[in-house]
Amino acid sequence: MNTDKPNFLSQPVVKNVFMYRNGDPYYEARRIVINQKRVCNFDTLLREVSSGIQAPFGAVRNIYTPRGGHKVERLENLQSGQQYVAAGRERFKKLDVVANGDVLNPAVRLLIHQRILGQFDKILELVTDKMGLKVLGGVRSLFTYEGQIVTDGNQLESGQLYVAVGRDKFKKLPYIDLLFSKPRGMTSDSGDSPPALNGNSKEHLSAIVREISQSRLISLRKKRSGQNMALDDVTLRRMIDVACFLFCWET
Repeated sequence: MNTDKPNFLSQPVVKNVFMYRNGDPYYEARRIVINQKRVCNFDTLLREVSSGIQAPFGAVRNIYTPRGGHKVERLENLQSGQQYVAAGRERFKKLDVVANGDVLNPAVRLLIHQRILGQFDKILELVTDKMGLKVLGGVRSLFTYEGQIVTDGNQLESGQLYVAVGRDKFKKLPYIDLLFSKPRGMTSDSGDSPPALNGNSKEHLSAIVREISQSRLISLRKKRSGQNMALDDVTLRRMIDVACFLFCWET
């Protein structure tokens, strides 16, 4: 009788990943099955993906993560069930985009294909698709977070923050401060709940916040007439709310 037990550890590793075409927002992700017996190295993977997605740019030379745009260089780094972007020899321009007047929601990461940098209307369409309903009526212009208008795709800088503007005017708000500065004591692995406060601390903090909110609102209203900041009362209130939230974290 054969008493040998099957060696389950010797079974080939099989991964399923979903590949998008770089620069093609309308392409539905193609599932690629990576069998360790058939795909034994990264070059073989690139050939497998090239055959699977049939990209108009030709052979796939690079694979990136869709959110951070990080380049995948080893077969072992691919995670089963995850999405990736297949690209040729071209490179990404990674942009962070926020909606005009929105200082509460996080920025949206956008990867711009170098081949369409000269087609600014196409770039605005891609930003509109990515932003969704955050910009009603579609994105009509892009600004730097400091308020400088962008008129050409070649002006875009990778890793920079931009503001997507629709029919309204650019609203000069502290986008960069609110979106990329973390309160002290907060780590990337921590939860979303602020530090616990006792009853006396909460009452004292509430009184301070109310006083700051009222004085800040009066100050901002006085400045409105002498500045080119198209802020309405709703926007002012949102700024106050965010300032109060950050103050709570600092405390």
